[in-house]
Amino acid sequence: MLKRITSSKVFRLAALTVVMCVVFYLIKPSFLGRINVTTLFNDLTPVGFMLLGVVPLMISGGIDLAAAAEGAIGSMLFAQLLVWFPNVPWGVCLIVALIGGAVMG
Repeated sequence: MLKRITSSKVFRLAALTVVMCVVFYLIKPSFLGRINVTTLFNDLTPVGFMLLGVVPLMISGGIDLAAAAEGAIGSMLFAQLLVWFPNVPWGVCLIVALIGGAVMG
């Protein structure tokens, strides 16, 4: 049982992640500090939300790598709408960007 667990890809990736965190901590102790971890989680939140839609599709056997590109284009559309129309409320720009993302697929 233990041999089966330690030989799995998931275990190896988790062990590699832990080793990398320890190495980075030894190089720079502030790596595991509260501010850095908070920033990391804040930066990864949008990616996590995109994964919520992609992971079930990939698990079921389909593959869709276009979601990352669509997420990037939707984010850029939202940012550009805020720049082009500074007097329009951000909620309206968000809705327009979401509709644009829905049209892309």
